[in-house]
Parts: sequence; structure tokens; C-alpha cells
Amino acid sequence: MPPKRTGKSQDFKLTNTLTEDHRKALYAIQFNFCDLRHANIFASVGSNRASIYECLPGGAIVPLQVYIDEDPHESFFSCCWSIDESSSAPLLIVSGVSGIIRVIDCHTGQLRKSLTGHGSSVNDIKAHPKYPQIILTASKDESLRLWNIEKGICMIICAGHGGHRNQVLAVDFHATDPWKFASCGMDNAVKIWNIAELSELVLKSFTWTDSASCFPSRYQQHPEFSSQRVHLNYVDCIRWLGDLLLSKSVDNRILLWRPEDDTSRQKDSVRIIQEYIFSNADIWFVRFSLDLHLRHLAVGTRLGKLYIWEVNATPVAQRAKLNLPPQHNRVPVRHTAISADSSIILCCCEDSTICRWDLLSNQDPKVGNKGANKDISERQDE
Repeated sequence: MPPKRTGKSQDFKLTNTLTEDHRKALYAIQFNFCDLRHANIFASVGSNRASIYECLPGGAIVPLQVYIDEDPHESFFSCCWSIDESSSAPLLIVSGVSGIIRVIDCHTGQLRKSLTGHGSSVNDIKAHPKYPQIILTASKDESLRLWNIEKGICMIICAGHGGHRNQVLAVDFHATDPWKFASCGMDNAVKIWNIAELSELVLKSFTWTDSASCFPSRYQQHPEFSSQRVHLNYVDCIRWLGDLLLSKSVDNRILLWRPEDDTSRQKDSVRIIQEYIFSNADIWFVRFSLDLHLRHLAVGTRLGKLYIWEVNATPVAQRAKLNLPPQHNRVPVRHTAISADSSIILCCCEDSTICRWDLLSNQDPKVGNKGANKDISERQDE
């Protein structure tokens, strides 16, 4: 039986497209949910570049800043937003193939800090929901690292006997439990980590005044839950939904599930609650997104389509199915982003394209698609 539809694709209108002039793949796109004064500002990363834009009413996308890494061989795979609590400056944290984590001050447009420690590429970054100076990174070196970006300290390394056995592709913090996070990777495994016993070490980093290299970092070798039963292939995206988890592999579906807490079952058992089924998503590193209030779920495909669902609807309710414009069809969509109020949907693509859709109720008929299909370089000249 096909999924229930509660809306039509016409609920959203394509209002803008732009192509970044480096012409390389864009791997991540993120709205700034850390500071809702800047909720319509988003960042994209690809090649050795991080670009910051603002979504204006009516469909316009205005470039604000571009950070170009000094290493021409760098390729950024992920980004996340944070905030400097002392100055309220928005911070953009980016990383990729070099494994070096860059912290960019968006007030000054300057690189504030570089964090080193990972032995290979960084595939994902997440900021802590309660402590914005804490971030979590996932790496090709099979580890997760917990950092204090203000102090430049690596506090905890999650790796070893019970850790991942291949690249870690994605991580996410639990929204309400400050010491719990989830990870997934190319070993087909999903893991839940709990660092409550090391919480004092984390809090100690806030007042650390000695050299970062002197901080007593700790290893966490064992997660509290680990399973290869959720997916049978690479798991490239994971997000908490309350105490449940959403995860995705290369089998054309996103699963909503929870660890099975029945002690009579095996420790790695899971209970699948719901499936969000789509098509043509059989390549890895295609990641989904949620809005700020976890109401809507969006994911792209390798053939230039986007699927949007109402997350909490039962049975599954597909909100919309969107298409890239004809000149970009059949281009893989690597990542999506949904605005805080779910009125704007963005995606970034393999061909360096960013597309924007708006709810029809938010359209300004006088603006329409003005300015669509222009490069950043052309927009900056206007």
C-alpha cells in the first residue's frame, strides 16, 4: 500500500537555484538553529569552501560570507552551527578530508581555531544542544571525539574494543540527556554512547587554564548499546527523535526504531516502529534532515528528487515530493535542510547547486523566481 498523502507537491514552489562557482560537490547544508535571531541564515560546504547565505522573503538567497581554506586539497564534508556565549558571535564549524576541524567566527569572517587529533577524514559534526562550546565529530579513523572548541580540548575519544570497525559516518546528541549520543557507520552498526560517568571531566574543561595538550583526555571503549540488526549495509545518517532513533542506509528507506529493552531478547535487538520508503537512494552519504521542532523529515535521492514526510503521522504521511529543475535532474542530492518553521526547504547537490522551495502561502507573487540560476560570483557583482 502506498504511503498516505496529506499534501501535494504543489504545496511548495521552487523559488531559487544557484550554483557555486567551484563546480564541485556540496556535501552539507545547515540552517542556524543555535541562534534563532539568525534562523534564516544557512551554510553550505563543498570543496575547500564554506559559504554562508541568508534566505529573504519571496525566494531570494543572498550570499553573506565565503571562507576558503588555505589548503587547496581540502574538501569539507560536514558543518554545524554554534555560538560564542561571551560575545554572541555565530560560529560555523567545518571539517572534511584533512581531519582538521575549523572554527569560523562569522562576525569577523576569520578563522578562530583549528582542532587537530583525528587521524583521517571527519564525516560529521554536531554541536551539543545544551553546551554550545561542545561538539562531537565522527571520523574515517573509526573514532568519535568530544571537543571543547572554546578551550581547544579533545575531552573524550570513543573508540576501541566496543567501537566502530570502519568509518563513522554520522553522530547525533540526545536532545534532553546531555551525556548520551548515537553514532553509525560503514560497519553497518548503530551505537548509543553514554558518558555520564565522565561528565565531571567534561565540566572540568570549561574552567581549564593549562595547555590543551595537558588535559587528561579519556577513552570510552564501550557503548551502552550496539547493533548491526537495524540495517544490512552502510548506515550514513542518524538522528534522535525523543528517545527513538531515525537512521538511513542505502536500501531506499529511513527507519524509526528503538533499542529493544526486553531482557529476554538479545542485547542488540531493535524494534522497528515505522518506515519512510522512497526510491533511487542506493548510494551512500545521502543524508536526511529534520526541522527545529522535529515535525518534518526531508531526504534527497541520486536522481534529483526530494521526499518530505510528516514525521509523527501514523500511518506514514508523505508531505511532498519535489523535483530539481530540468537542467539539474538526475543529479544526486547530498543533503537537505528545513527551516525552523518548516516554510523553506533547501538542498545541496553533487553539481554544486543549491535549490530553495517555499510554501505557497509564504510566496510573494511580485518576486517569483527573480535571480534564479545565477552563480554566487554573479550575485556578488549585483
